[in-house]
Amino acid sequence: MPNIPIVAGPSGGPIDCDQLQRDIEYYEQLIASYKKSNLSPAEKATGIATASDVLNGLYASYAQHCAHGPKPPPFHLAPWKLAGPFGIQVDVAWNTGSVWTVLPVSNNRVLVGTEQGGLWLSEPDGDGAFRSQCLSNDWPEWGVSAMVADPSHPSSIFVGCGAFDSPGALYLGNVQPELLHSWRRFRCPLL
Repeated sequence: MPNIPIVAGPSGGPIDCDQLQRDIEYYEQLIASYKKSNLSPAEKATGIATASDVLNGLYASYAQHCAHGPKPPPFHLAPWKLAGPFGIQVDVAWNTGSVWTVLPVSNNRVLVGTEQGGLWLSEPDGDGAFRSQCLSNDWPEWGVSAMVADPSHPSSIFVGCGAFDSPGALYLGNVQPELLHSWRRFRCPLL
């Protein structure tokens, strides 16, 4: 069996993720060869333990420096301009109160969480402006205070709702066009 080379830690230079991947494969194969070897049980256990320690360090380094979640889709908006001083306009009526949270989603669309008007989806209308539709008309909670996309499924969105004097709820939904109105509600207990 070969001697196990000890891998030096990062020297402050850039991390070579391809080399880390090759090192991981080498140590995985080395452990497999120790398991099949004709060495004494003590020598076999020592070799596997040492190679496993190095392999665990390589896994940690790869996870820290090279393994990243999916990149969110690119998001571009035209320069900001005031659409109106009052809130979200639907047809000729103003709705919602103040905006408390905003989350960009795919295709230049924006989810808008409002103080009193629920959750809205604002999307380009094709003429340089945005049209809005309420996604929460049937929700008992109207105050949206927080939103976040699931890092591993960016079209899945968590929305936190409720007022200061109520327990509120958590909603899970999807911003794919065919699933816009299929939100699930989870009641939040009072803390």
